[in-house]
Amino acid sequence: MTSIGKKKIEPEPEIRSKGDWWAVLEDNLPYLIFEIPERIGYKTGEGYQGPTPMDFISAKANNNHVGCYAYLNRLWEVAPDKAWIHTINGWGALCDLCSEMWVFDER
Repeated sequence: MTSIGKKKIEPEPEIRSKGDWWAVLEDNLPYLIFEIPERIGYKTGEGYQGPTPMDFISAKANNNHVGCYAYLNRLWEVAPDKAWIHTINGWGALCDLCSEMWVFDER
């Protein structure tokens, strides 16, 4: 574990399977639904495009990894490209969830 200022950064668990992917998502739900969207200024509703937190919750409830990914990837796309983004709780997990979608490949 390392720390930046007063924040302790825990290493993210490795994602090697579908089960790992869902576990990381579950462990980071509060950050993915509340903290990250608020900190990056993610807007939904009239005049804005992209999945909403409710779309994400619905996708998760239905074990729809594609729907979950659509929301997570949109958060990543609209986040500012600034160093402070990595200090947000759950940001590392969001990046891992987006980059490790290969676990769902059926090839």
